[in-house]
Amino acid sequence: MNLKTSRQRLARTLSTTTDLLENILHWSRSQLKGFGIKKEFFDLRNLIINEINYHLPAASLKDIEIIHDVFPGEMVYADILMIQIVMRNMINNAIKFCNKNSQIHITAVYQKEGNMLICIKDNGIGIPKDIMDKLFSEENISTRGTLNEKGTGLGLVVCKDFVSRNDGEITVTSIEGEGAKFCITLPTSKKQELN
Repeated sequence: MNLKTSRQRLARTLSTTTDLLENILHWSRSQLKGFGIKKEFFDLRNLIINEINYHLPAASLKDIEIIHDVFPGEMVYADILMIQIVMRNMINNAIKFCNKNSQIHITAVYQKEGNMLICIKDNGIGIPKDIMDKLFSEENISTRGTLNEKGTGLGLVVCKDFVSRNDGEITVTSIEGEGAKFCITLPTSKKQELN
């Protein structure tokens, strides 16, 4: 094994460990009694660009292009820290399950119901049906990526919980061998809080 390969493997291991610790920290913090969700209006495009920049080193190792189609000024009403963790996990998963020279597309579309629909679509290896049925369960599912990247097994459980706590929903569609598409909805106003 050459020095470059060793460094890449070490970088991936450190990244996985950091992601696991971050997920556990935020998950446990959210479970504490009295821990409040701090909802606020924030610019979705800025958050997505920051998360793309965070993932550029991992994406460049696999020559993956991350494209976003999110207009400036698209505001959502949620806990920004929780949604940052959700986006981080979903982009990380997209990179993990893409082959070299792939693309990831991130879109955000305002819906009439007062929600923003955010989708992360990749053209990676897709998800087998038996795994898809368990993705958001608390069963610890960790699948290796296309370059043998390790997962934490906690990411999507945390994502589902955080999206739900922010009055949103998360869904997934996938065709094995063609990729996966994860979509979340988030409120664009305070109105759901009043119900």
